[in-house]
Amino acid sequence: MPDTVLTPRMAREARFPVLDSLRGLFAVAIVLLHYHHPEFLTTSRLAVCFFFMASGFLLEWRHGADTPGMSWRAFTLPRVAFLYLIHWFALLLLVVPHHGEFMASRASFWPHVLLLQSWCSDMDAVFAFNDVAWFLSALVPCYLLYVPLSRLLARTGSRVWLAVLAVAMVALGVVLWHLDEVARRYCYVLPALRVLDFALGMALARLVPQLCARAQGLGVSARTLIDVLLLAVCLLLLVTSDTVAALKPFSDVLVWWVPTALVLAAIAVFNARRGALGRVLTWRPLVWLGTVSMEVYLFQHVAGGIVNYGLNPLLAHFGLRPPHIGAYLTLLVLLPLAWLLHRYVSRPLRRWLLRAGHSSAES
Repeated sequence: MPDTVLTPRMAREARFPVLDSLRGLFAVAIVLLHYHHPEFLTTSRLAVCFFFMASGFLLEWRHGADTPGMSWRAFTLPRVAFLYLIHWFALLLLVVPHHGEFMASRASFWPHVLLLQSWCSDMDAVFAFNDVAWFLSALVPCYLLYVPLSRLLARTGSRVWLAVLAVAMVALGVVLWHLDEVARRYCYVLPALRVLDFALGMALARLVPQLCARAQGLGVSARTLIDVLLLAVCLLLLVTSDTVAALKPFSDVLVWWVPTALVLAAIAVFNARRGALGRVLTWRPLVWLGTVSMEVYLFQHVAGGIVNYGLNPLLAHFGLRPPHIGAYLTLLVLLPLAWLLHRYVSRPLRRWLLRAGHSSAES
């Protein structure tokens, strides 16, 4: 059966609030991990896979119908420019108050500025300065490749892609298992590997319309049962991932492909007809959290600096700082900061760049 053709109307009408909520929750989990809550390590590994896969899914869902006649330059350059500009803004906020510390690592500075750090084999360089920006470094090649990949997907079909990706997953799993820990950690941040996550999300966007048609007759109880089964699969994989990581750290990078794909597909299939768990994830505060998830992720160390050098000394002066609340204080500062940055920096910047890209394509 051929892939259902994605139409502009489908893209315009579709909103995925559950996907937004999960992106927000995963961003918070990563913040908690980075601020002394190691119990969120495995969840954060799932989150990274989910972010790349969801990016590919959403781009293909919204723009897959247009890519045959699309200008690569007009589509790609504004989106890549946004990644660089928002990255430089976050870097500026970190470098200015800590310029002495940053100058001590200036050999790693230019790869970081140019978002090339994920290609470096030196892990100290990858995670220097704003360490979470490695995600943007790996996302840039995904954006650069999106238009040609989408055209290829339209010609070959998603089933061919899924078969190729399945073979790649098995092959990479074998390779990773035989590498040492340093090499496996390098593969974890390697953009070439993350492009596979991204491509899998694109293939799902082509399959979901068919799955939607087949799921039309399912009632609320059946959809809720599917919600519960998917949650059980993820919980089982949390345990499995911990076991695999204990045996071979960073070899669990591919463990999340199948369950993440299942969750993402289910979110899309039941988007307008959710089960009980899915309805909980449409709670407006959670959906809002998803809209600011990039700012939560990218500016977490800015908020951490405000807490460490501002709030903590003040609270300690009055004896009001109990132990183990650094992560929660950081979130308390980070969430309003993320909203301000999203409203007054990210959103206007993205709109201006997209308008500029469309204008250049028409001229």
